[in-house]
Amino acid sequence: MKFGIHYGYWLHTWENADLKYYCRKAANLGFDLLELSGHAILSASEAELRELRELADGLGVGVNACHGLSRENSTSSADSAARARGIDELKRLYDRVELIGSRQLGGTLYSYWPSLDASNEKLDLRGEWDRSLESLAVAADEAAGRGITLMLEVVNRFEGYLFNTAKDALRYLDELGRSNVKLLLDVFHMNIEEDSLSDAIRLAGGRLGHLHIGECNRRVPGRGHMPWDDIAQGLRDIGYDAGVVMEPFVLSGGEVADSVKVWRDLNSPDEDVMDSELRFALDFVKKKFL
Repeated sequence: MKFGIHYGYWLHTWENADLKYYCRKAANLGFDLLELSGHAILSASEAELRELRELADGLGVGVNACHGLSRENSTSSADSAARARGIDELKRLYDRVELIGSRQLGGTLYSYWPSLDASNEKLDLRGEWDRSLESLAVAADEAAGRGITLMLEVVNRFEGYLFNTAKDALRYLDELGRSNVKLLLDVFHMNIEEDSLSDAIRLAGGRLGHLHIGECNRRVPGRGHMPWDDIAQGLRDIGYDAGVVMEPFVLSGGEVADSVKVWRDLNSPDEDVMDSELRFALDFVKKKFL
């Protein structure tokens, strides 16, 4: 396994961050991966991304991206122009993914995020499902031509609605029928939706391509009551050996906090304290998973 940290842990905005600073920080803390948002790599210049890749290669840190499309660019929208914009945005992200030396792109690429204003009265779920499949077929084929694997994140009912469990997401993959599309499971979302976290992991099996981890209270692993032994057993049972990225969000205020609904600081905002928490969490998770 390779263990990573999402750069949003330290930030209030998705864009305009010093990506090289957080790459060095991830390496110094002992992580193998740094995960960025799609917004970060879209807003950075090509020169900045090339410099980031050179730095990351020198530090032995992999860099990857996870993205949530906006409602205006949703690939499941009834508006054909919105779907076209979404597919175009994904293609632009592929260019950026290649610049940072990655071969994957994760997130809610199949619709939009967060879907907090959705209701059953407004939704045409069958229509959105079908339109999403049509869009993702195009996006996945383009990605395959570039050697990129898409990781579709399964989110909870408060952040998305096309699928909320591994079982339903696998049905989507079956209907899509593209070998370069896998699942991204996130234990925070799974804790809300799945009957058993280890059973969901076992069900995903070899189609699990990426994993996000964090506590049910959004703090770092080990500072809550997530069933880590159960999660670890599921990963062992499927022989999982890909990315495991911490995605804690502990700072209130700003765009990042608004997106994930963090209304109060969940630990000290002092960066040294936050880094110490990550050292604890990385040691905790390695003892559980390895």
